[in-house]
Order: sequence, then structure tokens, then C-alpha cells
Amino acid sequence: MRNESSDMTKKKHREEVFWLGKQAEEAGDYDAAAMKYQEAVDLKYVPAELALGKLYYFGAGVPQDYEKAHLYLQRAREKIKNREKTAEALYYLAQLFRHGLGVDQSSMRAHNRLQLAAKLGNSDAMCMLGEMFENGECAWNKSRRLREEYWYREAAYAGNTQAMHRLIQLYKNGECGVQKDDAEAEYWSEQVDAAEKKNRVDLDKIMHDDVLEI
Repeated sequence: MRNESSDMTKKKHREEVFWLGKQAEEAGDYDAAAMKYQEAVDLKYVPAELALGKLYYFGAGVPQDYEKAHLYLQRAREKIKNREKTAEALYYLAQLFRHGLGVDQSSMRAHNRLQLAAKLGNSDAMCMLGEMFENGECAWNKSRRLREEYWYREAAYAGNTQAMHRLIQLYKNGECGVQKDDAEAEYWSEQVDAAEKKNRVDLDKIMHDDVLEI
């Protein structure tokens, strides 16, 4: 019983350290966030691996270091059990491989990680797959034709407004082998308007709630 109680105390402490980092990050204090995330990583709290990896990726609160970003993001990918967080780690790893940041450039490795993230429901990964196919970065894939449209649509159905904007252009101008379709372009234009309106309402609610807390 004593060991179980000790384990629970350690787990609670790790979680508290991580959430202090999360609160600091949300407040824009990236130096404090990085310090707390590192402390949580040292305490073997897995979600902190992803959070710290992202800070190194963006250079927020720590010097930008893509090799360290890769280290922590890879650890997160291997250890995190949460589907959404695993997909997020895969998405950032794909960015590193796509652009050769801290790792050898590899479009195939980027593609593979994006595919895994997309299967886990990450709409940003879906949209980036569309970009890669459109830009000819997946030349080894023999089923390239219209794959950009497929991934943009998947991302758009998942609520990704960037993908919606790209679909509007594809259908409006008949780009990338997609047949020109004004009705489809108009449909996605309406979807963008609805999504952006919802985002504004959600942001206003968050800001209102923050004011009430103050």
C-alpha cells in the first residue's frame, strides 16, 4: 500500500509540473514553460516530451534546435498512448523530414509519417499530404493523379480551412487535373465561411470567459 501511495504521489507531482508548464505556455511565458516541461521530462512524464519538442521546433523559450526537436518528438511518438497527441508528434516529425531540419531530408519518410498521422485523424497532416502530391514530392507513388484532391477533401471534411481554400481554387480554376466545377467551388466557399464564423464565435467565448475569470 505504501508503494502504491508513493507512486500516486509521484504521478500527481509529474502532472502538476507539466500543467504549470502548460499554463505558462498559454500565458506566453515560454521560458517558464520550457523549464517546467524539461522538469516534467526529467520526471519521465511522457506528454512533456511532445510539448518540449514543439518548443525546440519553434524556438520558443529555448534556442531553436531541430535535432532536439526530433529527439523529443520521436520519444513522444513512441511512448504517448493518446491518438491525437501521437498524430501531432508524427505531423511535426514529418515537417522535419520534409524540409531536412535536424535530419536528412526525406520526402518518403515525411509522407509515411503524414499517412500515419492522417489515419489518426490529424487534418493538418491530410492537408500537407495534398500539398506534397500537388508539388510533386511523392513521385515514387504511382497513384499520384488526383491524390491532392483526395487529401484536400479529407482535410476539409475534417474541418481544415486551409484545405477548403485550396479546394475552392482547384474547382474554380480546374487545377491539378481536377475538372472545373463552380458548384463545388461555391460549396466549399460556404463551408469556409461557416467554419471561420464558428471559429470567431469560439474565440469570442474564450476571451469572454477569460475576462470573467479576471
